[in-house]
Amino acid sequence: WMRNPLYVGNFLITIGIAIFGGVLFVVAIGAAAFAFQYHCIVKYEEELLKKKFGKTYLEYMESTPAWFPSSAPAIEALEWPDTFTPALKSEKRTLSTISVMVIALVLLA
Repeated sequence: WMRNPLYVGNFLITIGIAIFGGVLFVVAIGAAAFAFQYHCIVKYEEELLKKKFGKTYLEYMESTPAWFPSSAPAIEALEWPDTFTPALKSEKRTLSTISVMVIALVLLA
């Protein structure tokens, strides 16, 4: 659906936390900083992937949008895993960071 789903998800989490904080300029600065940082990261990674996979990756780039999906299947058509435990374990630092930020925002609000 898109080439950078993890980065899009991280962006949405970051902006969501900034919006929860209720300070508009923090949302704007966060979005701008995030966009600049991940634009640079993606350009660097794409060059590495082009070198490693060549034509195959170029074809993938042409057929798959970088940031915004052109379409997605219906939720009913998706195959869901039996358990989310491996995913949750691999993202425990991310989940911990999000939890700390939300708690801090609630306590400081």
